[in-house]
Amino acid sequence: MPFPINVRDVSLSFGSESILQDLNLEIQAGEFITVLGPSGCGKTSLLRIIAGLQLPSTGELQVGGGTQPQRHRASFVFQDPTLLPWRNALDNVRLPLELAGTSRSASISAAEDNLNLVGLQATDRDKYPRMLSGGMRMRVLLARALVGNPDVLLFDEPFAALDDLLRQRLNEDIMRLWMQQQWTALFVTHNVAEAVFLGQRIVIMSDRPATIRAVMDVPFSFPRSPKLRATADFAEFTGQLSAMLRGES
Repeated sequence: MPFPINVRDVSLSFGSESILQDLNLEIQAGEFITVLGPSGCGKTSLLRIIAGLQLPSTGELQVGGGTQPQRHRASFVFQDPTLLPWRNALDNVRLPLELAGTSRSASISAAEDNLNLVGLQATDRDKYPRMLSGGMRMRVLLARALVGNPDVLLFDEPFAALDDLLRQRLNEDIMRLWMQQQWTALFVTHNVAEAVFLGQRIVIMSDRPATIRAVMDVPFSFPRSPKLRATADFAEFTGQLSAMLRGES
């Protein structure tokens, strides 16, 4: 089930270095949020806090409704496909279930289902990471993130190293999967067009110590056609965001 996320006055410091400063953000259950900001400003640190991998120095994170935080399943999709080179695509996907004690037959079935969802061909499932293209490796990584039925899915610039056409196709796949499964999503990117195409709202972060400069509603309804990228409205909105990131408004 998707979970709401409430970031309250969250700050993060390492020694004398301040990374995040007094962040406040409410994310609705099943919402897709994209995050833009300068390189090194702390976007990944925010994801790590939401995933439970990093404790904030001050403030609190609440995941789930009610007065008490709820245990949630968060999955990460990284820029670098962190696949085990000695395991084929299928075995890489079923690894989280294997570590959780799921039976071999059940983990294989779940891995196959999720590889189907992300569009990896059956003929590629016995291949090792070195035998797969960059796009195929990203599909395997996405299937591995989905196999545990996450409540929250966190994307840390997953498509930064891919060519633009492949990035667009994977954006469309991400959107299709989110609309089917409705997990809560945070997607960090430096690509303004990607942020606009995917997000319901866009969080714009400042330089370190990072604050939230603005939260923008994206004025396009779902589902979004690939043709949206060629419209004047899309170009105008991405231009406004680019100007904000350059400090022009």
